[in-house]
Amino acid sequence: MCKRFWRWAAGFLLGLVGGTGLGCSGGDAELFEKPLVGDSGPAATDGPAFEVDATKAEDAALPDSATDHAGFDGAEDKGTSPDTDVDHAVVDSTSPDSADGPHPGECQSNPDPVCDDLIGCTIDSCDNGKCAHYPAAPPNPSACAAGQMCDIVKGCVAAPTCQTTADCLSLWQSDPCKTNIDCKTGTCAFLVLDTDGDGHPPIACGGDDCNDSNNAAHPGAQETCDGQDQDCDGIADDGATCPDAKEQCQQGMCACKPQNSCPGVSDCVDKSNDTAHCGDCNIACPTGATCEQGLCKCPTEMTPCGGHCVDLKSSSDNCGSCNHPCAAGAQCVNATCECPAAVSSVTPTTATRNQSTLFNIKGTCLPPTITPVLTDCSSMQVLSVSATSVDFRCTPTGSFGTKNGVVFDAPGGIVIAPFAVETTYGGLSQSCSSGPLCGTAQDSCCTSIDLPGGSYPRGRGAAGTDQCPVGMTCYPSEMPEHTGNVAQYRLDKYEVTLSRFRRFVEQYDGTAPPAGAGENPSIPNSGWSPAWNSSLPTTQQALILKIKCAFGTQVWTDTPGANEAYAMNCLNWYTAFAFCAWDGKRLATEAEWEFAAAGGAENRLYPWGQAPVGSALLKNLCAGPSCTLADQVPVGEFPAGASRWGHLDLAGGVFEWVLDGTESDSDYSLLGGTCNNCAALQFNVSRRTRGGALGSADTRFRAAARKTEDASTNWAINGVRCASDVP
Repeated sequence: MCKRFWRWAAGFLLGLVGGTGLGCSGGDAELFEKPLVGDSGPAATDGPAFEVDATKAEDAALPDSATDHAGFDGAEDKGTSPDTDVDHAVVDSTSPDSADGPHPGECQSNPDPVCDDLIGCTIDSCDNGKCAHYPAAPPNPSACAAGQMCDIVKGCVAAPTCQTTADCLSLWQSDPCKTNIDCKTGTCAFLVLDTDGDGHPPIACGGDDCNDSNNAAHPGAQETCDGQDQDCDGIADDGATCPDAKEQCQQGMCACKPQNSCPGVSDCVDKSNDTAHCGDCNIACPTGATCEQGLCKCPTEMTPCGGHCVDLKSSSDNCGSCNHPCAAGAQCVNATCECPAAVSSVTPTTATRNQSTLFNIKGTCLPPTITPVLTDCSSMQVLSVSATSVDFRCTPTGSFGTKNGVVFDAPGGIVIAPFAVETTYGGLSQSCSSGPLCGTAQDSCCTSIDLPGGSYPRGRGAAGTDQCPVGMTCYPSEMPEHTGNVAQYRLDKYEVTLSRFRRFVEQYDGTAPPAGAGENPSIPNSGWSPAWNSSLPTTQQALILKIKCAFGTQVWTDTPGANEAYAMNCLNWYTAFAFCAWDGKRLATEAEWEFAAAGGAENRLYPWGQAPVGSALLKNLCAGPSCTLADQVPVGEFPAGASRWGHLDLAGGVFEWVLDGTESDSDYSLLGGTCNNCAALQFNVSRRTRGGALGSADTRFRAAARKTEDASTNWAINGVRCASDVP
């Protein structure tokens, strides 16, 4: 190892050799000298510090011209060749120092052959990964003889003699690198300067300490994050760690790592287990829930409702489903409000046959599943429902009389009975028979766009057009990039709107899709499974309660209003699948969704191209749960953010459920290198969503970004866009 980098032990002494080993009489082993490199004191010109051989005395007056760093040892300098490999090992001074002995470097074990300096009186060791050399102390048999001292470059050399301390002071007093100068039993001795006592003399004195006023700074020291160079390698903070694993050292200060940062949050966050930022910034878990691997989890037997984890079997405010309160005085027992089902009155307005009439049913405690059905109505519409009152509108067609033993003084013989509409899945799209038009183009909200299919680079590449932008956090699940192939298909231009979904609610009677409904013809067994039937609400009213968000701001209103053109939110995966199957369509696969968002082979970073996220491309002015209806906009309002084929809101709006479950690995490593009309059909608990939502971080809007959600989660950020097959 280069002699500039040898390590001095604390309190290491330079001195005489006494007895059979190095040391002063009485066993002091006190003083040993390290030759000074670039010494600015008296040693800058050869002096008598080591000169004991009269035959070499003339060297004392000559400069050490060979610059071989052997010290001013009294030996004749025979050459002027430079010390070219600068390892400071013994060398024939008449030739370049280019092939002498082992060249030092970083070491791994102790002892390590790379640290052998070929000097017999030194002890070589591997200290914190760097070679160090110590003069041997008695009774080491390699120590020098009496009257000698160990020069770690030349080996054993004669020590200067003296009668008094004054003799030694005359040699070294003006040298600031020598302290404690003394005459010990006839020989001069001194200590090398070590102001901070860390065992490392300063570089100016031939040592390796870059800061002799700080005992925490020396070769081998642990770097701390403070903008200083503790290990004396010339680089501040290299290898410095922070006490918090979520932080990294930046410009002399510990700061949050990009993946542990959230806008407006001063503390570092761990999105895998932080209940305030679960899976992404500002996604707060309900009270009582935990965040596990980026997913909010309520305790067993509990469900997230209204920002809290509740037991739907016993909560009087959430009996059987979220936001479903029992009437005053009623109790929730096994998810059912137990209370009298008596109806106290039915109050119609005067009407004739086929004339729309408004009715109100009142009771002391209506059962949670009561839904008025007017068996003699040509049409009916539920207007509002509470625990004690139901308002509805009916166009009566029947005659006066008694039905099912119940007589009502109202036109048409109106009877309260179980709701009996029929839910029919498949066929032509049913959701756009009425309702508003969408987007700045004012076209049908059910518009679908044909995509040609083909091959494209699926996932995120380490380089290229879709590589992670500088300063942005991207996710390992997006890699590795691989070839994706999709067949020709159709994808809705817009996200499913409230108006479209309202048509589904009006016809819903609790019937689940038939087995295989919504299947992708290119992917066997990708249709509806009867095992999922229990995950759908059993009644229309239960569905209405389900689409009122577990927490967050819902778009749904019990009566049509100003929100009809907004993207329908608060949908879980099962409800989204059922809607698309009912509407004669299906969920897109992840591969199909990304093909549309990336523009196929164009491999766009965002659906609109490479331009950074901006206000003309999508609306993103709020953060997570802080978003309200005032932050929402109708679908299709950002034509500048259109994809290659004209799809709108593929970034922003709502996260869109896709068919895929989560594969065993978080990334694409199980695909075998190519995706041919593929989908992950590991339907366990979680499913994939794509596209980002109102309030998401910019990284979520990238075409390659993926997110995992519990399939039963009906958060305000989740919606759907349906796909279909080209005839």
